[in-house]
Amino acid sequence: MPRRSTVFGPVLLLLSGAFVLPSGCGSGDAPKAQLSYKEMVAQAQRLSSPEARTRQLAQIGRQQTEAGDRFGAEQTFELAAKASQKIEDADARIRATVYLAEQLAPAGKQMEAAELLKPLATLVEQIDSAEVRAGDLAAIAGAQAAAGRIRAAKESTATAEALVEKVPDVIGQVLVLGHVAKAYQRMDRADDVQRVMDDALARARAAEEDRARADCIALAGFQFHELGDREMAQKILDEAAAASRKIDSPHSKAHAMYNVATKLVDTGHSKKAYALLKEAEAVAESIPDRDLQTQTAEKVRTLMFKLSK
Repeated sequence: MPRRSTVFGPVLLLLSGAFVLPSGCGSGDAPKAQLSYKEMVAQAQRLSSPEARTRQLAQIGRQQTEAGDRFGAEQTFELAAKASQKIEDADARIRATVYLAEQLAPAGKQMEAAELLKPLATLVEQIDSAEVRAGDLAAIAGAQAAAGRIRAAKESTATAEALVEKVPDVIGQVLVLGHVAKAYQRMDRADDVQRVMDDALARARAAEEDRARADCIALAGFQFHELGDREMAQKILDEAAAASRKIDSPHSKAHAMYNVATKLVDTGHSKKAYALLKEAEAVAESIPDRDLQTQTAEKVRTLMFKLSK
């Protein structure tokens, strides 16, 4: 599911490139790797988690395609598709299948990608959380767009957007709208991207609780960054910083400043983040409760230390 990390879905450590890819089909050596593709696929097949197997095999298949080993890639993609069918959790299966489809489409297998995506709409219905359902539908829509199924992508995105009103809290609503905006961007629907992000920003600014307001505005700023609007992102993050400074409670204020600072770091503005953290450090020292004061100050200083290296 699209867990609340402000990022569209879980990223597995084994996809980082630090892991030597598994084994399987096809001949030829993997570029810049010690193992052949066959060995890589075999290694991937030994992974106990079907979700990990799906993602790893999909990545290998993409690499094989790029290296010109199309026959081997087909076999590897088939293994990935079989692995995806064994994932029991609906959200995990959707996310892994979307990842596989995203690797298939650029490999010239748009039809195969589209076929993999078809059953996912029904699978989404098994998920109770409206926030998770909406995020999954937006992810499916993006993959459908990559597979050239624009009509299906529009339907999935519209359904995801309609679910926003069923998400109980503002931070979840803003998060979902960011996912929806990314899906519309994949379909080159700039007007819809703007409309959805305007909605997200309006909801963020209208949040009743002051800390939630600052956090939501910061999230919206980060989403603008992900959508490629760096100028707007910086403007909104500055607004979030200003909102965090207006919070009365020292504890909430310091944490809101910290949250905005993390978004500033994520968008490449480390100097601004450090300056805001210095403010947060002073605020943390004014927290009446000694335990909360120590915990909050330590949290702030830990990030400051990382930035100062």
